[in-house]
Formats: sequence, C-alpha cells, structure tokens
Amino acid sequence: MTRLSGEIVALHGKRAALMADLARGSKDLSVSMAGFCSRLGDARCAMAKQTKSERAAFLKNLKSEVSALRREVAMDLGEVRLCWSGRPC
Repeated sequence: MTRLSGEIVALHGKRAALMADLARGSKDLSVSMAGFCSRLGDARCAMAKQTKSERAAFLKNLKSEVSALRREVAMDLGEVRLCWSGRPC
C-alpha cells in the first residue's frame, strides 16, 4: 500500500507538471499567433497601399490613352465629313 500511495503521489506530481507545461505551451502559442496576425495585418495594409497606387497609375494611363484615341477618332471623322461634303480631302 505504501508503494501504491507513493506512485499515486508521483503521478499527481507528473500530472501537475504536464498541466503546467500545457498551459505554458498554450500561452506561448497565443502570443505567437497574435504576432503572426499582427504581421499579416501589416503586410495586407502595405499590399493594399501598393495596389491602390498601381490602380491609380493604371487609371491615369488609361484615361490619357482613351483621350488620345478619342482625339484621333474625332480627327478621322472630321476628315470624313470633309470628303462627304464634296470638299477636297
């Protein structure tokens, strides 16, 4: 009985140590995940800023290209009107 009692006490001690290790591991994992989420949020914010500036540059370029094409079409239509009116082209 004495040996059984000693084994029970030893197992209780090991169980307490295991529970403490699990609690520490859980806390470490929570801290690690919080840091990961923070870095992920920072990366997402940086990527959003970059894509916003890229979209703005693309739209600016697109607007200038469309304006140039519209000018060309207007000039072509003007020349066509001259030809259709019977004036020399």
